[in-house]
Amino acid sequence: MDDFGTGYSSLNMLSRLPIDVLKLDMKFTQTALANKKNVEMIGIIVDIANHLGVPVVAEGVETIEQLTALRKLGCDFVQGYYFSAPVPAETFKPILMQSQDNIHDSAKANNGQKEKNPKKKQLSFVKKLSERFSVSVRSASLVFVLAAFILAISLFIEDSMVNYGYRSMENASERYILSQQSATDLGIGSDYLTSEVRSFVITGNLTHLQNYFEEAASTQLRDKAVSNLRTLLDGYDNKALGHLSEALNYSNELMEQEYLAMRLVLDTADYDESSLPEVLRTMELTPEQISLSSEEKRALAMDLVYGEVYMDYKAKIKDNTDLCTQELITESNRERIRLDRNMTWLLRLQSILTIILMTVILIFAVFVNGWIRRPLAHMVEQMKAKKFIDPTGAAELRFVTNTYNTIFEENQRTHEHLTYGNQHDELTGLYNRSAYNLMRTDLDMSHNALLLVDVDKFKSINDTYGHDVGDLVLKRVAEVLTYSFRATDLVFRLGGDEFVVIMNNVDSSMSLVVQRKIEQANVMLQKPTNDLPPTSLSVGVAFGDRKNPEGDIFKDADTALYRMKEKGRCGCYIF
Repeated sequence: MDDFGTGYSSLNMLSRLPIDVLKLDMKFTQTALANKKNVEMIGIIVDIANHLGVPVVAEGVETIEQLTALRKLGCDFVQGYYFSAPVPAETFKPILMQSQDNIHDSAKANNGQKEKNPKKKQLSFVKKLSERFSVSVRSASLVFVLAAFILAISLFIEDSMVNYGYRSMENASERYILSQQSATDLGIGSDYLTSEVRSFVITGNLTHLQNYFEEAASTQLRDKAVSNLRTLLDGYDNKALGHLSEALNYSNELMEQEYLAMRLVLDTADYDESSLPEVLRTMELTPEQISLSSEEKRALAMDLVYGEVYMDYKAKIKDNTDLCTQELITESNRERIRLDRNMTWLLRLQSILTIILMTVILIFAVFVNGWIRRPLAHMVEQMKAKKFIDPTGAAELRFVTNTYNTIFEENQRTHEHLTYGNQHDELTGLYNRSAYNLMRTDLDMSHNALLLVDVDKFKSINDTYGHDVGDLVLKRVAEVLTYSFRATDLVFRLGGDEFVVIMNNVDSSMSLVVQRKIEQANVMLQKPTNDLPPTSLSVGVAFGDRKNPEGDIFKDADTALYRMKEKGRCGCYIF
């Protein structure tokens, strides 16, 4: 787990994820070490990692003080400018690959003629690319994730703009419909007033008069039409509102003639003046109009609402409402064209971004296939065949390959010293005491762990069940130990019920892992198969990097085994 201590990392993730190394983020390390209160935080994290059997790597070490503090906190590994600044690939790669090339040449010499690999041609292209470009999974992932994130954000913004464009087109259509309705409403209102005043002039029925003033004073369809259009066109430079306002002005001017016509009709009959609108009650006729007879007053009223002047006003009202409608249509077409152009551009951009995102995903898939999956499959095949592996693929895979090749070469060199005839135990097939003695002088135990193993109460098994059963128990112990440890670890039978395991390239951070392996082995031995009697193992462990050694690793492992037996056997004691 890289960059622990920043972002979304949490202590909960340490127990949930199957990690094998924990790397503390550079800024987290430097910030914590700069504050004495926060130094304890690193110590707690190191303790938790040790409990889980996970080594800790601290990034960003730049001073001897930081290095000393981390060493006191029990941090396993460190990296940073204190040791070296980053160097170019041209400088670093030869250093890293020099010993690997020697191993490769040695392996080819031992194999004699070079074996033909049918899949090597498939990997040649990737190998050439990986050798030419030092690509790490982390760097490539960051690039792809960053590219995908930027494209995803761009697509999100683009989708928002497209949705906004659609809403703008819908709003424009709705605004045009409502605006057109406003123009229609003014004409309807004006025509309604005309219809009611004419009906009253002809019939003298007060119901028509009341309908007229209800529309003029209460319903106000004409006024509301202009008000609604003003609201709809707020912020738009449109002449439609001016034409509709002009139509309303003509309609209001026409109402003066309509009032006079209604007043003349009221004077021709005996109407209850108290029920009339105030504008009609207070209206005064001229002396000439008063002197007219009832028939003449009705004739004058008819002329006022049917005459040429009245019709001229009605024509002006209609002309202005028609002009309003034309302006609305013109402006609506202009806005539609503008929005169509914007939508076309946005949809094209959306298509381009989608294609780019799909291309990034495709490139990432090709990268995973070419730099990870295929090299990893090749690596697994070569490991199963126990062959030397050509480093290919991503930088991490090349590092793992080089590490495997180093161990492979060391094991080959060791096996050259261990001929099967005189270096293996005849009963179990494990390495024998002669091989063990050779290893003690040949291996650098500072990076290894030594496990001394005794079979608990083995003499009792021999006495109770006989030596034949005892031999079967020893063979079962050998099988369990071989199963429980890695292929790169070495398992020996020294004689009788004494076994030894040498674990390669481990340190004390793996203590919990070793304990779990022994626990698993004891569970398997305590639940035997083939009618064998149950048994268990007592194990003493000493790591090459153990603290406060009392002697060499072999003596300390023996001391740990003795302490385990004092505790009651069936378990593991780590010095």
